[in-house]
Amino acid sequence: MDYTKIPEHQVTTIGDEERAMRRKMWFVRGAVGLAAVVAAGGYFLYWRAEQDAARATVAAARTTLAGQISEDERTYRRLVAGGQVSAEALAALDRAIAKERERQSLGGSTQQGDQRYLEGLERERDDWLAQEALPRLASLEAGAQALREAGDFEPALENLRKALALQRAINGGSAAAKIKDYVRETRLAQALAATEADPLKQEVQSALTAATAAVEAQRWVEARTAYLRARTAQMTLNQKYPGSRFSDTQQLNRIEQELASLQAADAAAAVQAELRRAEEAASAGRKEEGVTALLNARNLQEKLNTEFGRSRFASSARVEEIELRRETILAADDLAALEKEVEATAADLRRRDIVSAGKTAAAAMERLERIVKEWPRRAAAVEAFKARLAFLSVRRAELGGIQEEALNRLLELPGRKETRMLATEVSQELYTRVMNTNPSRNVGRSLPADSMSWREAREFCERLGWVLGRTVRLPTELEWRAAMGATPIAGVWSLENSGGNSREVGKSRANAAGFFDLTGNLAEWLEPAEPRAATAPIAGGSFLDRDTVIKTAPTEPLNKGERARQVGFRFVVETQ
Repeated sequence: MDYTKIPEHQVTTIGDEERAMRRKMWFVRGAVGLAAVVAAGGYFLYWRAEQDAARATVAAARTTLAGQISEDERTYRRLVAGGQVSAEALAALDRAIAKERERQSLGGSTQQGDQRYLEGLERERDDWLAQEALPRLASLEAGAQALREAGDFEPALENLRKALALQRAINGGSAAAKIKDYVRETRLAQALAATEADPLKQEVQSALTAATAAVEAQRWVEARTAYLRARTAQMTLNQKYPGSRFSDTQQLNRIEQELASLQAADAAAAVQAELRRAEEAASAGRKEEGVTALLNARNLQEKLNTEFGRSRFASSARVEEIELRRETILAADDLAALEKEVEATAADLRRRDIVSAGKTAAAAMERLERIVKEWPRRAAAVEAFKARLAFLSVRRAELGGIQEEALNRLLELPGRKETRMLATEVSQELYTRVMNTNPSRNVGRSLPADSMSWREAREFCERLGWVLGRTVRLPTELEWRAAMGATPIAGVWSLENSGGNSREVGKSRANAAGFFDLTGNLAEWLEPAEPRAATAPIAGGSFLDRDTVIKTAPTEPLNKGERARQVGFRFVVETQ
């Protein structure tokens, strides 16, 4: 409304009307509010009355139940006063427990002490039940054991299941700790598992026994059926009892292997047939047929390995063995020729024909390299020849000088025409030319070589034997004493006259047979009586021993790996 267009006398009238309207509205609102307050107050009073009535009902019910509970408990206490529990007593206790639970479920003034009271009643009941159950539990366990030993597994299982359930109920209830028995619960669970597993274990063993008998009789179908039974039973054990003593993965693997072997039996028989044919061909001198049979056997074995990898007939080593036999036949002519060439080299060296020896050694090395390349599995058979020929090749320019220095100092052993011994101890010059090293601590070309182990002395002998084309070795004690004679000579290099070091070879007084320093100067390695012994004798004493000791021609054991500056050696050469 636009109040600027209303006449002035009308404006005043309108304002009075609005004020009057507002007073009426305030009155109405006040009346409504007062009515609402009155109504709410009435409802509250009604609700309060209802609540009071409900509480009174609950209180009455709780009071009634409390009286009943007290009566039931008194009945229970009276009945068990003699120390025996009866069905009537347990029934009274059960009623008291049930009513106490009901009383507490009603709410109201339930206190912590009420809960403890209920727990006490429940504990007493569980104690009585547990004590009453113990004789039956023991009977069930003993009966199960007897039935199991008799092989009657189903009744035994039933007894064990009942006993285990009963023990678990006791252990899980409110009975006192002294009545509970967790050890028995574990024992019963284990016995139950073992009893369940026993028939399966017997099935496995029975099936394996039958399978073994069938295999021995070559009844293959029967054997396979028995192995399948064994596998099924063992798989059940493994799945049902993983990680237990009843589970046996290795046993299952063996069964699987035997099943695979049965499938591979025909293939294995074919391999054996080819191997027999190869042996027959070799005996008859039919080389090509033998090689072909071995090639067939190898291919069949490789196929067997691929198709029946879990079979006991599968074997990579068998493939290698067959191929080695085949290569042996193929390489036989070259191996024989190699041996002849090596022997020809030795014969040239025995004649001291160094030029011819170099040529035959070179031809032998060329053949050896071809054998290794074409038939690598025969490499081990020519390894000794390889080391020998390689050494002769490297020392080719020095062979004559080594032979001259060694052979010119050999003397025949008294009473042994086929054996010669070095007149002196091995000099450092000769040792260095053969071994390309000098371990000696008292250094000098003409001084005896010292500080080598027994094994190094043996290696020197082997290499020198290659150069001479003959067998060279350490002397035995008998040979050493034969060279020395009945009485050691006097005036040898000892502690009294050596100055604390070894002296040049061949400079002392020789004995009657022409040998120098068999006693004194350096003690000498000898060949032991027992080749595999850890020690070897050293003979003759050294510059560190007194003359009185050396005169006894002493020998003493020394570890074969030891090196000492007072120990050297000499060698013998077999001329036949």
